[in-house]
Amino acid sequence: MSDKNYSCETCKKNYKSYVGFWKHNKTHHPLMCNSKESYAKKNINKNVTPNVTPVTPVKNNEQSETIFCKKSVNINKSVNVLNECNKYKCVNCNKDFKYRQNKYKHQLNCNENKIANIENKLQIIESKLDASNIHSVNNIVNNYNYNNTINNTANFTSNININKVGSEDINELTYDEVKTIFRTHTNCLITLINTLNFNERLPNNHSFCVTSLDGKYVSVYNTDKNSIEKRTKKNFYDEIFNTSIDTMHKIFNSIKNKVSKKKATNLESMIQDVKMLVIENSKIKNTYNNELNLLSYNNRDMVLNSWEKILSPNMIEDTVDDDSGSESSKDSFYYLTDSD
Repeated sequence: MSDKNYSCETCKKNYKSYVGFWKHNKTHHPLMCNSKESYAKKNINKNVTPNVTPVTPVKNNEQSETIFCKKSVNINKSVNVLNECNKYKCVNCNKDFKYRQNKYKHQLNCNENKIANIENKLQIIESKLDASNIHSVNNIVNNYNYNNTINNTANFTSNININKVGSEDINELTYDEVKTIFRTHTNCLITLINTLNFNERLPNNHSFCVTSLDGKYVSVYNTDKNSIEKRTKKNFYDEIFNTSIDTMHKIFNSIKNKVSKKKATNLESMIQDVKMLVIENSKIKNTYNNELNLLSYNNRDMVLNSWEKILSPNMIEDTVDDDSGSESSKDSFYYLTDSD
């Protein structure tokens, strides 16, 4: 066992071995540890064995200068290491790298670099959007709006499909309209035609009109040829009243279970009376014809407007000249009888 005794004068602790004494200095006196020989010599107890050569204590000024020099060296080394790292900095995110290769690999996938590239591309695109390009964009928008308007008009037009006389859908009539038809009693056929064929809400039923009160002809929409044809008023009105009587029966059958038996009996009897008047009584029949002629004439504009949406203007103009078929007022509808 060695009789050496190592003592820390600062902490007043003694150590039997130099290793323990050195670890103490490294932990509690790191700056002094760099000059361990001088510090060890300073802190070695003077009561040492004769084998150890006495060491002259270091003066305080010399010791301070030695410690300061060592500390300055360490600081300079740290600064040099930091400066060395700053040599390799990412130009996009300012991240520091110790090696140039690491910086190069990082910059290939740097998110800041990708964002910068995107912003550059956006600036290039914006610079190319000059006045001519903006004009082109406006043309595209205007063409789209124009085509959209045409398509909407075409869709609206295609929805108008004129029904043939007698094939009208009675389910399109409202409850109030049906009540009004039956409440007019013997004049129910005229009310039915007015409600079913001259209803602004039902353009599909605008199948005929009269453009001249004194003319012999009525303009009728031919559903097979999609054209306008002229038919004599006498024959066409007979057809209209016959189909209207059939339509009255259809309406009655649709509501007879919704009214009392007494009401149903009265309605059915009324329809039969109207049928007999129109067919057998020529005077009443002429009265019906005159009312229908006036009704068709007064609603001609509404019918012609519906036809304009599905036919060319030239085809509509041909229906207006309705007086060419009559040479005098005696040839008009009003002077036609069953014997003619």
